[in-house]
Amino acid sequence: MDKGARTRRVEAECCVDPVDPEAGRGATPAPWTTSQRQRGGFAHSTPFFSSGARGSFQPAAAVGTVLWPALLAEPLAQLANEMSAPRAPPSEATSPSASSPTTLVSAPSGATCLEASPVSSRSPSKASVIEEHLGALVGRLMNSGGWVGGERRAGAEPIWTGRARPYDESTLRKHARYLARSGGAALVARAVEAQVHQAAVACGGKVIAYTDMFGQVYWTKKPAYAAPIGSRGNRLLAATYFGLTVVRPRGGPALAYHVSWHKPASPLQDALEVLYADKPRAGWLRSQSRHHIWARGGSGVATLRWAAARAIPSLTVSRGSTHWTRYRRAPKVHTRSRLPVFVRRDRKVARGKPHHGKAMQSKVGEEGPEEVIFPAHPDKGRGSTKALRYRTGRPLTKAALRKLDRLYKTRWPSNENALKALVAVGFDRNLDRGLVTTTSRGIDGARTRLQAREQALSDEIEAFVPTTLPQTMQAIRRFARKKRGCDEQQARRLKAPQDKGARMPTGAEGLCKNLMLLMHNAIALLLLRSRLHQVRTMSLGRLHELLLGRSFLACLEERQTTLWIEPVPCASERLLQQELVRLLNEASLSLKGRSLLFKLREPHGETKAL
Repeated sequence: MDKGARTRRVEAECCVDPVDPEAGRGATPAPWTTSQRQRGGFAHSTPFFSSGARGSFQPAAAVGTVLWPALLAEPLAQLANEMSAPRAPPSEATSPSASSPTTLVSAPSGATCLEASPVSSRSPSKASVIEEHLGALVGRLMNSGGWVGGERRAGAEPIWTGRARPYDESTLRKHARYLARSGGAALVARAVEAQVHQAAVACGGKVIAYTDMFGQVYWTKKPAYAAPIGSRGNRLLAATYFGLTVVRPRGGPALAYHVSWHKPASPLQDALEVLYADKPRAGWLRSQSRHHIWARGGSGVATLRWAAARAIPSLTVSRGSTHWTRYRRAPKVHTRSRLPVFVRRDRKVARGKPHHGKAMQSKVGEEGPEEVIFPAHPDKGRGSTKALRYRTGRPLTKAALRKLDRLYKTRWPSNENALKALVAVGFDRNLDRGLVTTTSRGIDGARTRLQAREQALSDEIEAFVPTTLPQTMQAIRRFARKKRGCDEQQARRLKAPQDKGARMPTGAEGLCKNLMLLMHNAIALLLLRSRLHQVRTMSLGRLHELLLGRSFLACLEERQTTLWIEPVPCASERLLQQELVRLLNEASLSLKGRSLLFKLREPHGETKAL
């Protein structure tokens, strides 16, 4: 091979992507390229998708590789500009969790030149490089195979990146980790929230929020903390807990709103505390939410008191059951089957709060938390006397009380199904492998309770005013006994060994999960425009089978790129595929200055004669 041609090829690849540390270093050539020993190497070979190439299908090219960067072009460009803006160095960036140890890393090789030296005229700007990396990343995320599986189906990246081959998975993984540790995950999380806020305004009315926890299992040979996993029969496995909040606007789809990272065996209240820790986000949820529904794991008195103190319109169901025949007071409303519904003030939660009478309700506007006794099987009529205790943070209207069971059961289509749809396309993939030696969630909870106990003792000592000597001596002995108990509990906590680890949000997984929420919301809002109910309620897994995971042939023109998508063999499914193609064409998507046109190829065996 001519040394001059080889030098020109290496310089050309460096100009295309100066941040790719692995470009042109002995990587396996892409399946559509010729060998370097044939026709003078990459510099003289023609990519498979160019306009002069022979037309045939390439199994390693999925539609999602091109569709996702085009569908998210505007938010990705905005995120790239924010990530490239001058900010504090990574060593001064705050950790996602104040109690979680975070280890920051330096930029990958090739990325430091963007920070230290000005960008030359031959090299693209830092924002454009970040935008290209984010586009390549979103094209691979919804794949159940992880980093390597996404690379196998990324054969169409050269269409819009202009590179000779797709990015190596190690390149995207390293730069995603660097962006995440530089504050990129928080920027993407804010973009997801802004996306949901705009959708809620467009739909009109208030929303209903749902929060739940799910466990993500990981396999390791190192000692790690375990937790019960509900989807695996509550087996104790090493896992990471995530808190996911979904918002459903009135008449709109279920939109993912927030995801948080927690240690294994963390209670639901941890996810709620992280959700409402941000003041703008908490203010929007309180003002725009009709109800905030969560599972019975958050029905404890401590959690409900915490929610009542923050005026959260909570709705949950208590553990256990009762019988509505035990209550003799007058029911507030009746169900559709003429069964009584009893409402009473939740005294355990509202303990210490003033109870406003009916004359003051018009001035106050709302009462405190309430407990609703609702029949468990209203469709069986009076043949079943079993009832459930629902606990609300605000009084419900009579219309909401009559269909309270239906209101609470919207958790399944709006929250559970959305989570299962995300898991089906790789949301539960472990994209980080590191374990950090730390304390368990039980030790953290014991430390928090001990601090509250010591604070209560300190307040009691300050408020004590002795009157007689015997009373003073008795109080001193009582205070000493309580202080001795706190010291013993502190000593036991410090003796607990810290020989196990847990995964912490120090890698790229937090950034990738927020990007997947952004993708989920974008495609859900796009499918909402369809006239077919099956398309409007289509899950991500089925969408991947019909469109995102299909192979295609690209025809490149000067101002347009036409994607000839491989049709599904089933005729009934092909109707849904045609509707998806129509929605994409109506969206007028474009990528790198070229408009995208989606078409279905003629099914095999049905090609019309010329």
